[in-house]
Amino acid sequence: MKEENVRNDDLVAVEDLLSQSLKGFHFAFDRADIKLAMGSPLNGVLDFSKEDNAKVQQIFFEFVKRKGIQAKKDFLNVLPVIDRELVIKTYFNILENTVKKCGKSIH
Repeated sequence: MKEENVRNDDLVAVEDLLSQSLKGFHFAFDRADIKLAMGSPLNGVLDFSKEDNAKVQQIFFEFVKRKGIQAKKDFLNVLPVIDRELVIKTYFNILENTVKKCGKSIH
């Protein structure tokens, strides 16, 4: 999947999620999933190869394209655990980079 398949509306939805997350509200993710993903080192999976990067990008774009919070949660719930962790870690990485770019503190 290529980046151009993500519509502007999808990006606005992610910006809205990020805006809420900056306030400490992570509506698209269950606490248990966040705890699991952030507590898991993924056994070196974060040393992405080109293929791994493409896979994460594809899964994340599919997550982004889901309409509404419940659709995003439903999508996450059918993913294998490792893929769900990757989506959550990717999301929080984007959130962290947004915070650094804006010079804000979280919570």
